[in-house]
Amino acid sequence: MVRLVQPGRIQVTPHPYHTVAELHEALTAVAGLLARPGLHRRVCGACGLVPPHPAASVSPAEYLVLSELTRHERSQQRDVAGGLGIDRAAVCRHLGRLEGRGLVRRVVPPGAGHDPRRRGRFRTPWYEPTPAGHSAVESITTARCAFIAWRLGGWDPCAMEVAVGVLRSLVAALRGGA
Repeated sequence: MVRLVQPGRIQVTPHPYHTVAELHEALTAVAGLLARPGLHRRVCGACGLVPPHPAASVSPAEYLVLSELTRHERSQQRDVAGGLGIDRAAVCRHLGRLEGRGLVRRVVPPGAGHDPRRRGRFRTPWYEPTPAGHSAVESITTARCAFIAWRLGGWDPCAMEVAVGVLRSLVAALRGGA
């Protein structure tokens, strides 16, 4: 059972397995819906993110990579992959596409040096979002938030605060912090 102890603080008591299984099913469904390219295009289109806007060409998977990169400002592929819990090769593909569209750029940290085995390429390329990349993340995030707010229009603000608290606690617990 979850109850609001005071604003911003909840108390959770253990649940039977079937309730946890239902929570898992609901979270999987939400994640799946947000990852659907069709829904992503409709949400972005409804908020005016259509070509030639840079955000119009960003897929849901690329949005996750770009937003992870934006949170940390400058990262290596392995850090982005670790932060998202996805395969490094997939991150590499997404970064390549985003770089091709000018939404991210490679940067070389001072003292990185060349790796002779890589034909003049740098040993540790880092990636950072360009101003267009920052704009795309901000635009898509705004569109997603507007969509969610519209879909949750009838929710009680107190219930929404409890839901946010529960989800933040779950994220912390899954990351090993709680």
